[in-house]
Amino acid sequence: MPILKRTEPLYTLACDTDRCHAVAEHDDGMPWYFESRDSVAGWAHDHGWEGPHVLNDGAPAYCPDCVRDRAEAEARARSDREHHQAEIQAAIAYALEEL
Repeated sequence: MPILKRTEPLYTLACDTDRCHAVAEHDDGMPWYFESRDSVAGWAHDHGWEGPHVLNDGAPAYCPDCVRDRAEAEARARSDREHHQAEIQAAIAYALEEL
């Protein structure tokens, strides 16, 4: 079988965070190569990636691990804000009772 030169580019999908170097890959660890942006977006949607469903040049994509980490960080931050707000409300209520 001859080796033919491709005239169209191939695409890969890589996580767009500074600390993560995940790449969309097969079960054997080999990277996925996609022939179109639509196939990248479809694969990403089906495999838990976030962000590349409407692909523009430079659009960020996040692997499932980073999606989960980001959701957990947002939940922690929300919980911290709620706890802080509850402490403020308790302090105000205590101060008003002392008057």
